Amino acid sequence: MSLPASAVPTRINNPMVDIKRPALPNYRPSIWGDRFLSYPTKSMEHDGNLVQHQRLKEEVQRMLRDPVEKLSEKLELIDAIQRLGVSYHFEREIDDLLGRIYEYRSSKKHVEIDEDLYPVALCFRLLRQQGYKIPSDVFNKFKDNKGNFKESLVHDIRGMLCLYEASHLSVHGEDILDEALKFCTTNLSRWWWKDLNVAENLPFARDRVVELYFWGLGGGFEPQYSLSRKIFTKVICMASIIDDAYDAYGTYEELELFTSAVERWERSCVDQLLEYMKLIYNVILDVYEEVEKELSKEGRLYCIYYAKEAWLNDKYVPTPEEYMSIALTSSGYLILTTVTFAGMGEIASKEAFDWLFKHPKILKGAQVICRLMDDIVSNEMEQKRAHIASIIECYMKQHGVSKQEAIEEFQKQLASAWKDINEDFLKPTQVAMPLLERVLNLARVIDLLYKDEDAYTNVGEVMVEGITFLLIDPVPI
Repeated sequence: MSLPASAVPTRINNPMVDIKRPALPNYRPSIWGDRFLSYPTKSMEHDGNLVQHQRLKEEVQRMLRDPVEKLSEKLELIDAIQRLGVSYHFEREIDDLLGRIYEYRSSKKHVEIDEDLYPVALCFRLLRQQGYKIPSDVFNKFKDNKGNFKESLVHDIRGMLCLYEASHLSVHGEDILDEALKFCTTNLSRWWWKDLNVAENLPFARDRVVELYFWGLGGGFEPQYSLSRKIFTKVICMASIIDDAYDAYGTYEELELFTSAVERWERSCVDQLLEYMKLIYNVILDVYEEVEKELSKEGRLYCIYYAKEAWLNDKYVPTPEEYMSIALTSSGYLILTTVTFAGMGEIASKEAFDWLFKHPKILKGAQVICRLMDDIVSNEMEQKRAHIASIIECYMKQHGVSKQEAIEEFQKQLASAWKDINEDFLKPTQVAMPLLERVLNLARVIDLLYKDEDAYTNVGEVMVEGITFLLIDPVPI
């Protein structure tokens, strides 16, 4: 249908007429050009992918159809499939499985099911998403006698996250889910690191949580050491901040109070500290309480004793005169090794901790590597800001040698330390090999980060590349 000529505006019929328009927006041109217009399409049938995908699909279907032996494993399988965005391949199998789970739980409604928060919340969410009317009163068991959610739940981060997600599936009249949402939102925002707000609250400290996780990953990358990595990362994050407080910010009097508080290890000690120290001290206690809860599930509470003792043995404020004699014990390496052991399960027995606290040759070698490599590469920067005398200055003064001569001497000591580590790996070993490997791997990360520069403080190229390749860029398959 066309309009009569008289109905068409004159301005449009006459392109010469000057029309006032808004200024042209300065849109950025496409950054892709013709890349995707000419992108080659490759048939899956030709590269064998179709066959592989069909095989994998049938394997997942079999896993979903198998009898339910352990409910939590089936729930986690469904959750993983949905989060990967491939659940459309298995809609029938997932619906059938969730239907069986719903019928089972409904038949047990008069029986108290002894489950932790995580499986209960995960089951609730998956069933609600599928449209099943699972009652929200399944969460009543997680309340105290005053009707509030138990404070002990805040240490179960996985369970709290799952409850948070489940609370978004509430319907009208479900006050308990509204309470759950508020409870989770309030308490999850307190954990780790974001609420600590290092940049604003602790501006003197290095904010390096990702880099420190990278260190823990290098120390023990195997799947079975997941808990060990979690504990290590939380503790070393606090150790790094404390190191900066002792090293670059706190006065002697402030640090003396903080050291006393750590020695007493009581929440009431916080009242004697300055505000920035209160923040640090409370987080330390929070972290250790969380670790204690995790280890109590495994019946390994003895690990906490050693983890606390490591703080008392390692955190010490050196004077320049004492530097050479206490340099190794102030490196923090005993703390890191101890908390790494704590998350390794039954292999880290009480006897293993006793062995570690006797300062075996491998631990001393790792301490030497940690202390010397750090001091060598960070010496120049630290002396520019009136840092206390480093081990290099102490050695130069004591022996009347040049800086280069001092460094050459310490390079020899580093080589000797690696040999000490190697010797403790020769059979018969004093403890199980995986324990020795943790000590070795943590030293290897030190060697990586401090070989040519302080890549931790300055986040150098080796740190950026390592994190990028390991945690950001996908592995080509």
